[in-house]
Amino acid sequence: MSTARESLGPLISYLPYPTFTRVQETVIPTLLQGDGNVVVAAPTGSGKTALLEVAMLRLFQDRLCPHTGRAASASARGTASKGKAVYVCPIKALASEKYGLWQEKFPTLSVALETGDQELSRGEEGRLLEVPDADIIITTPERWDSITRRWKEGVVWSLMASVALLLLDEVHTVSEERGAALEAIVSRMKAIKACMCSRGPHLFSTRFVAISGTLPNIADFAEWLQVEPSGVFSFTSADRPVPLTLRIVSYPSTSNNPFAFDRFLSFKLFGLIRQFSAGRPTIVFCASRNEAINSSLRIVAEVKEAASREGVEDRLRPTEEVERLASSAKDRQLRGLLLLGIAYHHAAMLMHDRVLVERMFREHYISVICTTTTLALGVNLPAHLVIIKGTTFFKSGRREDLPLSEVAQMSGRAGRPGLDTHGIALVLTTEAKAALYEPLRHGDSCSTVESQLHQKMIEHVNAEVALRTIHSFALGVEWIKTTFLWIRLRHCPRHYGILFSTKEEESSFDREEFAAKLMRRMLTELQRQRCVSMRYENASGEERSGLESGGVPGGRGDLPMENMTGVVESTRVGRAMARRYVLLKTVELLNKETARARSQLDTSAGGAGEDALKPIHEGKALEKLAGAPVVFALPQLLGILSRFAEFEELRLRQGDRKHLNELNRGIRFPLKSGMRGGREVREDWHKVYVLLQAHLAHIPINDFSLRNDSVRLWTTAPRLARFLVDYAGTMNSYSFMKESSLLLGCVEQRMWWDGPVLRQLEGVGESVAKALLQGGIGGVADVLASDPRKLESLCGKSIPFGSELQDLCRAIPKCGLSLELCGVREAIRAVVTLAPQPRRASDSHAKQRMVVIVGHTATDTILLLRQFSPSDAKERHAVFTF
Repeated sequence: MSTARESLGPLISYLPYPTFTRVQETVIPTLLQGDGNVVVAAPTGSGKTALLEVAMLRLFQDRLCPHTGRAASASARGTASKGKAVYVCPIKALASEKYGLWQEKFPTLSVALETGDQELSRGEEGRLLEVPDADIIITTPERWDSITRRWKEGVVWSLMASVALLLLDEVHTVSEERGAALEAIVSRMKAIKACMCSRGPHLFSTRFVAISGTLPNIADFAEWLQVEPSGVFSFTSADRPVPLTLRIVSYPSTSNNPFAFDRFLSFKLFGLIRQFSAGRPTIVFCASRNEAINSSLRIVAEVKEAASREGVEDRLRPTEEVERLASSAKDRQLRGLLLLGIAYHHAAMLMHDRVLVERMFREHYISVICTTTTLALGVNLPAHLVIIKGTTFFKSGRREDLPLSEVAQMSGRAGRPGLDTHGIALVLTTEAKAALYEPLRHGDSCSTVESQLHQKMIEHVNAEVALRTIHSFALGVEWIKTTFLWIRLRHCPRHYGILFSTKEEESSFDREEFAAKLMRRMLTELQRQRCVSMRYENASGEERSGLESGGVPGGRGDLPMENMTGVVESTRVGRAMARRYVLLKTVELLNKETARARSQLDTSAGGAGEDALKPIHEGKALEKLAGAPVVFALPQLLGILSRFAEFEELRLRQGDRKHLNELNRGIRFPLKSGMRGGREVREDWHKVYVLLQAHLAHIPINDFSLRNDSVRLWTTAPRLARFLVDYAGTMNSYSFMKESSLLLGCVEQRMWWDGPVLRQLEGVGESVAKALLQGGIGGVADVLASDPRKLESLCGKSIPFGSELQDLCRAIPKCGLSLELCGVREAIRAVVTLAPQPRRASDSHAKQRMVVIVGHTATDTILLLRQFSPSDAKERHAVFTF
């Protein structure tokens, strides 16, 4: 009997494999017999996903097999109670796949998918209230980073306290550009658990289980994840259940144009597929989305040519089932390819089309997929033949060579367990680069995994300051020591930009000094951008503070960091930046824009500009100060939002200009760059500016690529619009706060402020709102004044739609605002009056936050800014005096 099968006992029903791979036989007993941390490096196709499932079986065994007596062996980690498992993977496509798989495999457990997209339908707070109820949480590094930045809040605290298992898939991605988030969450989870466990033994400790297809320096990961030697497993390509044959296919390239070489390779694909696939499934990995699409079109063209030449066109006729499936594709171009058994696949596709392609490939309706690295990172679509079309890719605007580890990851998709006796991988490259990838033929993919945290550290330092994990310079240095970067600094400091003139100098490298300089640089820049403030005592014992929240970014006031006991505190800007998951470049942009406005104010108002920006305190009579302040308008803020760094990936493609210029003519605030012939769209941010407004105005976007870009844009826009309001709260600018709040409302409701208001109600879509408007029903009052049957007739709905619509309208809080002078000191009182709510009014309305903003238009200052909910109001009144 196999060791794995014996260890699983009654849990074997959750892993009904006829046989286990060598990797599974070796690792499963360790996962089941203890709760120590585990790290596994094993080639793709060796059954690593089952290892993650075994770790979950260990955690939930008392609930999955409650009557077997195994629960008695549950450890103190909490397998017999409500511990949770968190699965972290690098891409949303893989997260979606695991969500469907584990919902089916573990029907008695609650599984939640939390990648950030879910906020669009339920809102950020709504999602956070739902996640703690799940047993298994599936997420990405960025999303878990965002959630754990709030771990000291009540609902997130209870979630963190119950995390007993953290599963890290494809952990080698720590070396990629996005790897800093993965590194940060591991360090934060260690810090969270250390803090919680010090408060009592009743809280769960967290087990780390990390897997990867390639980890040459697995010992470094073991040290970082605090894994004992018995929990470290490293396997080679010889341990694959299906042997892999890998060939380097090189071609001469006389051109320095990489695009010309890509086009040349496109014409080689069909011949290679015919030669090596034996009619079995093939995956072609391409350098970009456009290359994936163009390669699939080229293959289809050659398939048709070959069929015509050989007189077998009839074989290309699709079956009825293929026609039925293909007809459901949203992308018309993809639809035509699917009919011929070819497809492309990339992350920017609509989710429906991506799932459709994956399903048709699994069910053998598709024989060739041209894709990007989306399918390399874990999505389970093994093929007989894998072709890597070119070994360069774009990074930061230039071509770079693919690391050996990534090529090995892609190659590992070749060979289907149970279907193939071997797999074939072809690496297409230039003759000049062939030697670089030759080690892969011998199973050697030893590209050491390095940290990327130093490239993206400043946002994570700001988050830790906001959490008070770092509240002094010394603690900042200690935080660096919890990272993978700290471990790699000992082995390869040159990789991190440190230059040495001699070997002796390198051998005497001081990691402590480097970490101190790095933290000093981070804190100084955060201070310049108003994200942190610092206090320290000088030699005379006098306390001094650094740049305050009202200081000028980039001005003088940098503090010496040598005082290790100086206090580092987060400002309102820094806390908002951490909470909204915003890049420092975005904060810097806002600081520059507001500083420019201040400088214009100083110029126009003479010496009165500084006074004009000060708040008017209680008891001070309103007076018009000299000079006209700079007033922010909504189009201006929309332009600033469009230039946020988070949108930098939405590049302006050459083919976008025509469609965007057409859209620009129909939006509310069109670009007017002075160009003739309607060619106003010229920069990347122009694309974001136009797409945002097109969506708010519900203008159809006919170009498929732009529709995809719009979908991606709206996964980020609400969060950034919230940050704009948070930032406005630090400025004391009435116009900035008023207009940014209005913009946020538009973005969250996906419509302009004067659009059909009824669209905001649950169950009222575009067509229903349009039908009501055509019938003379444009607002809430119109709905309440109408007969329910008339509403149903206008919308083509059945009873009780009209009555339910009226109930929704009655539940909306109705309020009024009045201002009055009171007292001899000329204080002002703002009174918010709330109409009585019906008994059946939704609790969600009572809990919604309202904002009262009172400003002085002559000086553009904020006199009153308060948030409250209807449930806070006493006797249907809320009174604020200022």
